[in-house]
Amino acid sequence: MATAPELSEAMTEALERSPSRLILDLTEVTFMESSGIKVVVHALNSLPAGSRMVLRRPQPAVRMVFEITDLAHLFVIED
Repeated sequence: MATAPELSEAMTEALERSPSRLILDLTEVTFMESSGIKVVVHALNSLPAGSRMVLRRPQPAVRMVFEITDLAHLFVIED
C-alpha cells in the first residue's frame, strides 16, 4: 500500500512509450496486496493491443496472490 503510488508512477512512465512487452521485475517484492495488484492490472489493461506484461521472478507469496485472484493467466510469468 505504501509503495503503490510509486509503482503507479513508474508504470505510467513506461506505458507512455507504448511498449510491446512490459517487464515487471518482482525479484525483491516479498508482499503484494490489493493496491499493488490494482496498479499492475491497470497497467496491463493500458498496454497497446497485442502487448504482453511479464512478471519476472515473483516470490512465492507474490505469485500466490496472482494465482488465488485468478489473474496469473493474464501474464507471462518468468521464474
